Amino acid sequence: MSNRIYFIGGASAAGKSTISKELSLRYALPLVELDTCYDLLSAAIPEREPLIEATRKVALAAVSQLLNAQAACIIEGGWITPAQAHQLKHNFGNRFCPVYCGYAGADLATRYLAIQANGTHWLNDKPASEAHAFLTSQIKESADYRQECALFQLEFFDFTDFSAGSKALRAHFETWRQKAEESA
Repeated sequence: MSNRIYFIGGASAAGKSTISKELSLRYALPLVELDTCYDLLSAAIPEREPLIEATRKVALAAVSQLLNAQAACIIEGGWITPAQAHQLKHNFGNRFCPVYCGYAGADLATRYLAIQANGTHWLNDKPASEAHAFLTSQIKESADYRQECALFQLEFFDFTDFSAGSKALRAHFETWRQKAEESA
């Protein structure tokens, strides 16, 4: 399955990192986490808005370079918009498969409890009021992702129920992987 990139974007706290790590290990594919761009740039850019803008540019450039280098990997992160992913898919065809995850139908309290139970998300280090405000914004962003994906004809997986969303995404990945191997 050389020369193929599977991109998982979408809302924060949807489950992108969890499912990406699982797929990476199961299929022995390198995983590129775009949040690393944010972490690296935050040392040099202290203000939030310029940091976010720089991260978006660096993430898009990194994915473009990986595609140009004919890399084979899974890329995870919410830094690339569906419009940008659509353009990359147009430019690179079946070598690039972008999908998005979100949880537009999620109940805020239930989502927050699931994140607390998991214990690994960065929101666990935030006060409950701050985490709730962030999750509220991500529920809205999930609805926006769903609309943009429909507009650009990209796959959107609903992770309101994490189990159902991850099962559907795994099946999509497996179908994509099999098609990639058949065409190689």
